[in-house]
Amino acid sequence: MEKYSSLLIGNNNPTKRIKLTSGQPNESSSTIKMNVLQEFLNIINFYFQKNMFCDISIMTDDGTEIRAHKIILAAASPYFSVMFNSYFKESNEEIIKIKEIDSDIFKSIVTYMYTMKLDLNESNIKKICKAVNYFDLCYGKIMCCDYIKKHICPSNCIIFMESSKSMSDNDIYKYCFHYILKHITLIMESEVTLKPLYELQLNDIVNIISNKHLEINSENKVFEIITGWIEYNKLERTVFLPDLLKHLRLSLIPNEELKKIISTPILSQHSNTLISMMNTFIDVKTDSNIFELTMRRTPYISNEPNIIFAIRSHLKEEYSYEEYLFVDSLNPSWKRLDFSLFGPVEKKSTTLILNDSTLFSIGGQYGPVTTSSVCTLELNSLEKKWKLTSNLLSPRKNFAVCTDGRYVYIVGGTDECDDVLNSVEYYDTYIKEWNSNISSMSSAKSYCSAISYKDRIYVFGGENCGNTIKDVEYYDFETKIWTLLDPMPIGKSRMSVTVIGNIAYFIGGEVYDFLSETLTTGKSAFAFNLDSLNWIRLPDLIQERSLTNSVGIHNDIFVFGGVDDEDLPVKICEKYISEKKEWVMVDSATIKYTDHNAIFINYEQIKNQLKDMDLEKYFTR
Repeated sequence: MEKYSSLLIGNNNPTKRIKLTSGQPNESSSTIKMNVLQEFLNIINFYFQKNMFCDISIMTDDGTEIRAHKIILAAASPYFSVMFNSYFKESNEEIIKIKEIDSDIFKSIVTYMYTMKLDLNESNIKKICKAVNYFDLCYGKIMCCDYIKKHICPSNCIIFMESSKSMSDNDIYKYCFHYILKHITLIMESEVTLKPLYELQLNDIVNIISNKHLEINSENKVFEIITGWIEYNKLERTVFLPDLLKHLRLSLIPNEELKKIISTPILSQHSNTLISMMNTFIDVKTDSNIFELTMRRTPYISNEPNIIFAIRSHLKEEYSYEEYLFVDSLNPSWKRLDFSLFGPVEKKSTTLILNDSTLFSIGGQYGPVTTSSVCTLELNSLEKKWKLTSNLLSPRKNFAVCTDGRYVYIVGGTDECDDVLNSVEYYDTYIKEWNSNISSMSSAKSYCSAISYKDRIYVFGGENCGNTIKDVEYYDFETKIWTLLDPMPIGKSRMSVTVIGNIAYFIGGEVYDFLSETLTTGKSAFAFNLDSLNWIRLPDLIQERSLTNSVGIHNDIFVFGGVDDEDLPVKICEKYISEKKEWVMVDSATIKYTDHNAIFINYEQIKNQLKDMDLEKYFTR
């Protein structure tokens, strides 16, 4: 029996109704619910855009008047909920004035209340952050934080730090501040990135140059920051020079370099400042109690990943083990565990770590049968046990997987009949359900690679009917359309992909050989700029490999495992040093990793649990 919702559909025709039929093929109840919810948001946004049924006007400082609905504003914002309470005079006013917020920013905020979408960019992020904090929009704050973490780079990190000051949550400010400490050398390489640094207030500059975790190779860099900041506004800032120089760790500067600093014009013109600086230098040299200024600056130890776990097999195999490698060790070397901490539940399942805390084991095989099972393991849980969650909508293996932090996307692959798929489904970590309301790709493909970046899913290469595919396409969540881009330089499948900033690196893989009419394993590696959409050829790997694993470590790439052209395990591990644009061999592992089952986490996340399980003794650097 058919049933009809009473919701209006579409932004341009308010007379149509959504028609839902029970038992529609290929549509889960959760998908239908999501569709209905989306249409509901479309409808109330339609009413807002057309000024229909509005019962409140809000005026900004420039006289712009925005019509809206009290019930929507109150539901979205505690600020308006309190304002419209009957005890306040605004509850009975037809026009409310909002001060110190630009009209275009406020329009974006009100639109967010109707759509749950924010149009964020570098030019408005500071004002948007201030506004979402002012109106106490919880999810809006999360969206701002996610945007900053996803797009931060040396050219905008200081702007982002300034933007985060208006947020009540101090974590995002700390995140930006530590990013600046870590990338200060890159910031100082360009006048474009130096300008925001020199525009900082005195307290911010002091916090940076005094910090023991400022990552510099010489204290001369600190002197450059001080003098550059002074020169940027010499008339007003020269008075701060003596206080800033107190944070210069003079005892760490070689005598020849110190002579050069003393002879710089800014010091030679201020004799009193120079005398004060030299007195500090003498005090540090002679007084052992002045400890801080004699210590070398050390990198900030955050929760950045520092240990790789390469997982040998799945839990149902009788004999399983893992190897691990501390990448921050002075001499990184693989060490073996004769037990499995993270072995996935099913054979040939795909492992994914989400938000550095939740491990997913997706699909795979149970005996000869392709499964749809999905399990999760919380790294911060004392139990350390895999738990079943919602199954995939259809069994599949050999698929690509990517995540944007909230959603896990499954792309292509093969089903239980080994038919190649062109479908996409995704898991919502908030409601813990799978959905398939993303249209199909232009072609079916297995062993492809997928990346989530800036509200798009990019899909690269893959194979079908024994041939490798060169296609590159992306799905845009705004337009809900797949678009083909220029193809890959070489059609490849079974690649490893790692994203560092806006650059995706594609490592190894298989290429179709037209002479032998077979797939052959290659050494080629490519980089793809996700902003400019340009390809860059990297130097060839030392060893050919497919189904390999790779992780990004700062700006370098660490590659291990996989199989060679004869389907034998590759024991050689390689590291791509981006600064030198070359591959080097590093310590070799002893086991075969062919299912991309490796995770890269921070050891501190599991240290306490290892103690409780009496397993910490097995881990050494």
